Amino acid sequence: MSAVTVSYAKVEAALVEMHSIAPDEVAAFRARFGALQRGGLFGAENQPGKGRKLFYGPDQFHRAVLAFELIELGIVPSVILPLINTYWDNKLRAIFLKAEQALARGTSDVVLILLGVAALNSKRTVPNINHTTLAKISESITFALDGKGLLPARALLVNLSARLSEFHTALAGYHLQPEPVVTPTKTSKGKQRLAKR
Repeated sequence: MSAVTVSYAKVEAALVEMHSIAPDEVAAFRARFGALQRGGLFGAENQPGKGRKLFYGPDQFHRAVLAFELIELGIVPSVILPLINTYWDNKLRAIFLKAEQALARGTSDVVLILLGVAALNSKRTVPNINHTTLAKISESITFALDGKGLLPARALLVNLSARLSEFHTALAGYHLQPEPVVTPTKTSKGKQRLAKR
């Protein structure tokens, strides 16, 4: 996977498809994605700049998938960015690689478990970031929610293998297409829709 790089437009198109973003919501999605990038989602070396064209590889794919999964779960960018920047190198990257390996080998899906992530206050606690497989999910959930730990008895779960599979499927549809990939167009009824080129 390390040699695969694609343009922003193709990553955006895959994320839009993966999350079933309605055509009239693409501009808001694009603005949110841009704000996450400017906020450092992909690290200081991969921030967009004037006239700078970026190409995205597996590390950026994984960060983007995680960011938008957390947004779907109601976590705000002011919590997402520090979470990813603080824990990417020492925890999250390895879990994503395990999820990719599970996909490649056809083994039990890898599920990301986040405990202690506070949507309302990013400084409240240090989260517990872990993973399990679908085959062992019940014992992991029992441990996470028994209320005996220092963290609140709540958990965020994301089936990374399943979500990455959806992202890869969507990206494969755009990977070999020329730019631009997705543009808003008007239908005969005056509504915008996505046109694939």
